[in-house]
Amino acid sequence: MIASISIYPEEWYKSVHELFRSALIDYQIFFTPQEQADIFLDLAIIIKEEEVCFQGKLQDAARKTLNQKVQFHTFKDEAKEHKNELSRLLRIFVFEWMCEFLGRSFSEYGILSGVRPLKILHRCLDQHWRRDDILSYLKENFRVSSEKAAFLLEVAENNHFLLHSPEEAKRKIGIYVGIPYCPTRCYYCSFPGAILHQYEQEIPPFLEALQREISGIGDYLQAHDYLIQNVYIGGGTPTVLNEKDLLLLLRMIRENLNLSHCQEITIEAGRPDTLNTQKFYLMKENHVDRICINPQTMNNATLERIGRRHTAEQIEEMVIKAREIGIEEINMDLIVGLMGESDKEYQQTLKRVLALQPTNITLHSLAVKRGSVLAEKEGLRTISGQAEEIVAAMKKMSAALRQQGYIPYYLYRQKYMKANMENTGYTLPGKQCLYNVQMMEERQTILGLGGGASSKFVFPENWTLTSFHNPKDPKSYTEHVERCIQGKLDNLKAFL
Repeated sequence: MIASISIYPEEWYKSVHELFRSALIDYQIFFTPQEQADIFLDLAIIIKEEEVCFQGKLQDAARKTLNQKVQFHTFKDEAKEHKNELSRLLRIFVFEWMCEFLGRSFSEYGILSGVRPLKILHRCLDQHWRRDDILSYLKENFRVSSEKAAFLLEVAENNHFLLHSPEEAKRKIGIYVGIPYCPTRCYYCSFPGAILHQYEQEIPPFLEALQREISGIGDYLQAHDYLIQNVYIGGGTPTVLNEKDLLLLLRMIRENLNLSHCQEITIEAGRPDTLNTQKFYLMKENHVDRICINPQTMNNATLERIGRRHTAEQIEEMVIKAREIGIEEINMDLIVGLMGESDKEYQQTLKRVLALQPTNITLHSLAVKRGSVLAEKEGLRTISGQAEEIVAAMKKMSAALRQQGYIPYYLYRQKYMKANMENTGYTLPGKQCLYNVQMMEERQTILGLGGGASSKFVFPENWTLTSFHNPKDPKSYTEHVERCIQGKLDNLKAFL
């Protein structure tokens, strides 16, 4: 089915387009006129001297009016000029209009459509709001459901104490090191990494460029007394490096960055087929204290379908081996909504993962991402057929995690997620992954080094940020590494 949506003036598109996509998940949506659409929606925002009028009209293909909605807001002084408030009121209008059309609420998040919904709660917690006031604020101002509001507040309370004060945020930073290579590409993945084809031709020049970037940034950080709180080595799959190059990477980090105040070094070891005993020893000897071994599922048939070259048994073997060598902190990711899986497979996966007692478990709701093989075959439209089953499975898995002592501690959302849910990280109390919290809540400057790495420069005065992105393609990164270094140095100087 096709929905043709007209928004006037067009400048308000950004405020409401994600709400329309969430509400009309069974439709292919066009924000340009479509003569052959199944439904036509017209949204107009009319601003007068002291009044704003929102007008919505929905018609079926035969041009019979199905739904009309009109709402007026009167403003005092110059309030109508505050676009953020007008945007909020407009989103409430669209949310309630679509709920009336559907005959139900289509999102427990109400009008919140951003990746990081906890930011609103952290602003409230900064000002020491009472819990009841925060819950009322979410429900009344953003139409968040009571259950979802309570959950969001719980997650925020479980990580707020880890966030920096404005004074701390001026000096404490995080480091992300990106190794954008994988042995294969997963069916659902849109990550900008490269499939490693010719190791000796691709890896040495990349590591040489990375050495220059780490050295250049490290010298500046030390000269200006920055304190590195956490280091995260991600990808891609960093453990695709052989033993010699993995040691080279770990040494270049340790020798060029002042880690005397570092509380956590994490490495993505997501694919068990890239791991062995020697690599674990190298990590341990170089002070890596947390690794991520990400099965996504513990069902071998699914692993094969999504392009993984390992088994669930290999995952179990690598977790046990890491613990034997002394790496205690282990993160594991699971995806709910993979093709061919249902509640039986989800529960089997969780049972096997819980038996390994990882420190952190993140539950992901499958997102159909642009650029993935999944998107090419199934399209970008959120697949609604399994929505109720996925919601039920996520709640059941969450309850099982809580029963085993895990608490939710970070959360984010993505576009095109099945069931319009979220990705939630659970942890054993006191074992929160610092990088996950700081990266998600955006209260710490994080410098991204390496291929495809993004840097976020946070301004503590108002918690705004600016970003800088290294090239996604490893070859392009290698050729332009000096520009990458200078771009970060320019932003750090502006930060001071």
